[in-house]
Amino acid sequence: VFVSSMYLRDGEHKNFSDDPRYISMSFSIDPYYVFVNPTHPLAQKALLCYNDLEGQRLITTDKTMDVYHTAMRSTMEAYGVHVSIATYCTNIRSVLHMVSQNVGIAILSKLVAEESDTLVMIPLENPLIRDTQMVIRRQRVVPPHIHAFYQFIQTKGSTK
Repeated sequence: VFVSSMYLRDGEHKNFSDDPRYISMSFSIDPYYVFVNPTHPLAQKALLCYNDLEGQRLITTDKTMDVYHTAMRSTMEAYGVHVSIATYCTNIRSVLHMVSQNVGIAILSKLVAEESDTLVMIPLENPLIRDTQMVIRRQRVVPPHIHAFYQFIQTKGSTK
């Protein structure tokens, strides 16, 4: 199975590699960035800290993205930052469109937002990281097809 966890780069990394019941491998380590319209006041900054986000209007994915929303909520609470949700969108393309219309800002993975070349992407100090892992149950004999797939993934794209 492929699963994602989110954590602050300099924070505690909770993922399946700590659980002895599983064999896991990080497949993709993906930092999150702040996306803004080029005319937004934050657009001129080269690096943002979480305090820079105070009072901003956030455009985000719908509430079914529980891992994302839990990580965002705990990060903002940890930094004592208050943002308001401008709107929830059902897909990333809609989020990017709303940012392009200057409705608010978005905090997204570079990988999912690469299609937008009209927005400004600003890195965060201590960014949220999405760690996507391939996880298999530890067992005495791993079925050959699962072992082969695991090996394929390990040689083609592992970040560890």
